[in-house]
Amino acid sequence: MTRYFIVLFVCHLSFFSFSQETEKNISTNDRIAFFVEEEAEFIGGQKALNAYIDSSLIYPFQVCVQGKCYARFVINIDGSISDVKIIHGIPGCDECDKETVRVIMAMPKWKPAKNQGKIVACYYTLAIDFTIYR
Repeated sequence: MTRYFIVLFVCHLSFFSFSQETEKNISTNDRIAFFVEEEAEFIGGQKALNAYIDSSLIYPFQVCVQGKCYARFVINIDGSISDVKIIHGIPGCDECDKETVRVIMAMPKWKPAKNQGKIVACYYTLAIDFTIYR
């Protein structure tokens, strides 16, 4: 009886884990991975991503706030970006949210993620820092 319970528990746990890994993308009929074996990467790495953001970001000076804007987006199998959503913006700064979406949508293609050697679409979360330097 205990053995049966353990097997049932393991089967349930593995089903639950698998169901949390992907989400159906209705528009492309592809699965989007939440967790991948090989992360998607901005071409040139983290330093290049930081340089891209620094050179592309236009601070909305009409609003004098600072903070981080967190966005989640999909990196498709061809490396393109889609489905950008602000998951936590800067309170009182809709302009910062719009600028975050603009910068992400204008990004060049990424190196896509992989699972079991196969290229997959995946979610990526990025924080963009809005800071006023004096």
